[in-house]
Amino acid sequence: MRRNSKIAGGVLCTFLLMIAVLCGYAYAEKSFKYPDTPPDKLNLKIQMIPSEKNDTVVIFHKSGCKDCNYASHQIKSEMSKNKQNKYIVIDVVKASNNKYVTQFNIKTVPTILHFKNGEEIDRYSGTDARNITKVIKE
Repeated sequence: MRRNSKIAGGVLCTFLLMIAVLCGYAYAEKSFKYPDTPPDKLNLKIQMIPSEKNDTVVIFHKSGCKDCNYASHQIKSEMSKNKQNKYIVIDVVKASNNKYVTQFNIKTVPTILHFKNGEEIDRYSGTDARNITKVIKE
């Protein structure tokens, strides 16, 4: 009888561990996820940058990129603090976004560009929290 209860306990512990791992994975996926601009609105928003009077921040990232995941919390935090800016978020993994990578001369990700009155005033590629904050607040 004791042997069966040990086996049942082991199975239960394994099952609970698997649930915990899956929950952790789901949480990590959500916390790293960028608020990508919907594809049907992306082209229009890009075209509006030159005539935009408000500040526009364009963020390039790559799904699954370690550095992008690392920077995502800081970027999303600054986006929520600086709601006066307009944001365009682009995932470079999507083939349809290659034209924007070329248009904005993106070499690495994550890259953040800040536009004021249609002119690029700042750019940063990397994960340093201070530089991310500086470019978004500019």
